[in-house]
Amino acid sequence: MKRVNGLGLLELGAAAHSQGFAAYGRPLWTKASLTEIVSVVLIPICAKTNGAGRLQAWRCYAGVTLDGQGTFSFTVDISPTDFDNLPTVTDPWEVAEALLYHSPHLPVED
Repeated sequence: MKRVNGLGLLELGAAAHSQGFAAYGRPLWTKASLTEIVSVVLIPICAKTNGAGRLQAWRCYAGVTLDGQGTFSFTVDISPTDFDNLPTVTDPWEVAEALLYHSPHLPVED
């Protein structure tokens, strides 16, 4: 599990979009919520591979906690190199908050 700030999440989403990955986060929502983002936890949920089985990206669950509004979730694909370069989450409470089952899953943006 990795940590990133709001601007970093936008950058990861832009990189995913430019690389043709299907999940590139929720950039419009993230931009609109940027000043309220308290934390972002990225949890890999599956490997995305090419036809030869080579790892292209980690499909990650992004748990985004907003100040006083709870945690929201969506997916974003992150290259293995970008994922490895992010700081690891060490606070178990931060992980627990991001994994809350009742967090609303944001719809896919057009």
